[in-house]
Amino acid sequence: MKHNQITNPHANFFEKVFSRKDVAFDFKNKGDEIMRSFADIWIDEGKEEGKKEGLLEEAREMVLEALKVKFKNIFQAITVIIQDIKDRNVLRSLHRDAILANSLNEFQHHLETVRNR
Repeated sequence: MKHNQITNPHANFFEKVFSRKDVAFDFKNKGDEIMRSFADIWIDEGKEEGKKEGLLEEAREMVLEALKVKFKNIFQAITVIIQDIKDRNVLRSLHRDAILANSLNEFQHHLETVRNR
């Protein structure tokens, strides 16, 4: 048997099939379709991620707005902490706390409790 001779009985079949131009053309077209499908998936994921980030930013703004309306001035440190929160449920809870707190110190206590969880 020669060194470069194919020993797998199926290999000869695959060699014939893949050497045909129409099959190569089909693979190229399928490859283009697959790449477009991947691109669509990545675009959809990007849109979803952007939507989530937009909802988070809106939740942060709601907390900060409630604090500003109720207490007029708020500490920069509070703003920084709230801007760093990435859980919408936590922000929703803090929004309620901002509305119900009797003082900015009381809200800060709630904020520290949430932050230390």
